Amino acid sequence: MKRKGIYISLLVLLVLGSSGCQMEKEKTVSSDSGQEVDIIKVEQRQEPDNSTIAEVLLNMTIEECKEKGGKVATEKGYSDNGACTLERFDYEDENNTLSVVRAVDDPYCSVHFGTYHYKKDQAGRAYEDTLINYGGELGADMFHPYRLRADYPGEELPECSKKEVIEKCQDFAEAAGYGNSVVNVYAMTADTLNRNFKENKGAGFGLPSGKYDVDQEPEEYMEHQKAWTKEYEAMYLVYRPVLHDVPLDSSEQELEIIYVPKYKRIVYAEWQYPFKDGTVVKKSPVVSKETAKQTVMTAMGIKDEKDIVFKEIQLENADTIQDTLLSDEHVLVPVWRVDYRLLNSAEYKGRAAYKTMLVNAVTGKKSQYALEEY
Repeated sequence: MKRKGIYISLLVLLVLGSSGCQMEKEKTVSSDSGQEVDIIKVEQRQEPDNSTIAEVLLNMTIEECKEKGGKVATEKGYSDNGACTLERFDYEDENNTLSVVRAVDDPYCSVHFGTYHYKKDQAGRAYEDTLINYGGELGADMFHPYRLRADYPGEELPECSKKEVIEKCQDFAEAAGYGNSVVNVYAMTADTLNRNFKENKGAGFGLPSGKYDVDQEPEEYMEHQKAWTKEYEAMYLVYRPVLHDVPLDSSEQELEIIYVPKYKRIVYAEWQYPFKDGTVVKKSPVVSKETAKQTVMTAMGIKDEKDIVFKEIQLENADTIQDTLLSDEHVLVPVWRVDYRLLNSAEYKGRAAYKTMLVNAVTGKKSQYALEEY
């Protein structure tokens, strides 16, 4: 999926949405209104472990990469806060494209990221395309775990279990700064890939092929589209960092991996380096889950609890939402992440009815990512 980025294109997983009210199942902390949470101040991001990244993805050392044309260099660039010095590690050959960038003198900003594509059969681009292009008007929260689970309900493939794929990707995840994370795994089966292609005509899916040209317009290569087969089924992993035992919900701190059993390797990865653990500046009381539910219902114009199902309400910390932009101190905002499903909505039907909303856990007001309205 494409994300908004700085300097070169990077993926931004935007999350948010709309409403709900019966309880199906909850995995939450206590709903007592007297609960307190730690308010976390963060100051810098984790640094890249380029040596391990090169060994895992390229099966080479940094020195071997340099001998084959890879570059490790610094250059002038721009971060969230203006001009800065960028440290880059870039490598490309007939089978791989890897780029890692960090802002040396601006450790907090978002310019700390990496991208990788496996180029055989243009596999990396083809699988990335399945994430970029489907969904259209469904909105940015289509990539939230709750929405993704509606599209990819399984976590296992015959060739690879959830446990196995997490283990296979663990060394890389740690090198990318996601050793302590919440990991969601989605089985990209042939059935789900073909269903999404059928339901989103013009989305531009491309079965891995040497003839797959990522620079073509969708209509140019869709006529050559072949149905996805079981041979090309894959596992999609999404990592979210955990700080002080609380998951971080951020549009700029995610690790995404697509692992394909056919190739026995990671074919696609894109990530932003997460914050270091940070410090606790104070404790703050939070509103109850019931208050969070009422905020969702009010925001969505829901008056009857029969029109909404609350799936999960979980306490998290949030970054890159409007609330965090009110302060220059880089303090994370505690939020209730509310996953819900609309039951009788004329506007939202099918998988589009699966929604997510962030509610400021201190004020009880709706929070949203600063880059878009929902």
